[in-house]
Amino acid sequence: MKNILFILFLFSLSASAQNIDMEKDTIQMKEVVVNEKKKNGRQISYKFRRGICTFYDNLSSVYETATMAYDMPRGMIKSLRFEFNHSAKRDDKGKYADTEIELNLYDVKANGDPGEKLGSKTFLVPGSHSGKMNIDVSDLQVRNETGIYVALRKVKKENSKATDFEVDCSCKENKNHKTLIYNPKSEKWLQAHGPYAFELTVTIEQ
Repeated sequence: MKNILFILFLFSLSASAQNIDMEKDTIQMKEVVVNEKKKNGRQISYKFRRGICTFYDNLSSVYETATMAYDMPRGMIKSLRFEFNHSAKRDDKGKYADTEIELNLYDVKANGDPGEKLGSKTFLVPGSHSGKMNIDVSDLQVRNETGIYVALRKVKKENSKATDFEVDCSCKENKNHKTLIYNPKSEKWLQAHGPYAFELTVTIEQ
């Protein structure tokens, strides 16, 4: 009888030890989950280098203008800052009209041309606006890995004039930038002559 009681006592101790170990394991698993919280990355600004002068481009509702930078840092594209209606001449102020702009983001194909469209949105530039304008593109969830083309095109509007709108561009070619214009008739991207890059600042989250 004593032998049986001793065996039962040992079994009870073994079971208790297993329960303690299981509780420890459970606590450790919970700690791992807590440590997996994501932290927000840092934000940096990349500025397309301005040339020695500015080219004021009116854009087109037919042809799309796209600029990319070879040395743009990798990361999520959060916002784009352009300069609109900055006035080619002082007496041009007040001549602008409300203009809707289509913004497209493309990846870069092996031949260097714009490839797949990664995101798109439209926004309004009021005729009364002059200077810098920030465009929030964080909702598009576009990440730059091997290059991004930033493209603009005017949305067609009845009775609009070419001079209703302007975007600031560099007037001098820069080896770090590439600007192309899409011709829908030939369905080809052609080298731009005049606007060599948007005067643009890109906010990137890494």
